[in-house]
Amino acid sequence: MSKIPQWFLVGILGIAAVVALISLLSKSVREKLITFLDEVWDKLKPFIKEIIHLFSDMVKSFWEAVKSFVLWIGLTIEKMAPYLALIFGVLADRMLEFLELLNKLTDR
Repeated sequence: MSKIPQWFLVGILGIAAVVALISLLSKSVREKLITFLDEVWDKLKPFIKEIIHLFSDMVKSFWEAVKSFVLWIGLTIEKMAPYLALIFGVLADRMLEFLELLNKLTDR
C-alpha cells in the first residue's frame, strides 16, 4: 500500500464516494450496483475459496512438519539424555585434569 501513489488512492476514494452518493440518491443505480456486486462476488467466490483452501492446506502441512520435528527432538533428547550426561561428565573431568596440569606447569 505504501508504494501506491497518493493521487491514485485519492482518485479511487473519490470515485467510491461519488458512486456511494449516487447510489444513495437513486434507487435504479443502487439496484444496478447491487446486481453488479453480486455478479462480481459470484465470479470471485470460487477463486477466493481456492485461495483459502490452498492457504489452509499450507498451514496444515507446515503444522504437521513442525509437530513431527518437535516430537522427534523430544524423543531424541529423552533417549539420549543419559548418553549426553555421560559424555559431558567425561568432558568435564578431562577439562579439570587439563586445567590442573596447566596449573602445575605454570607453578614451576
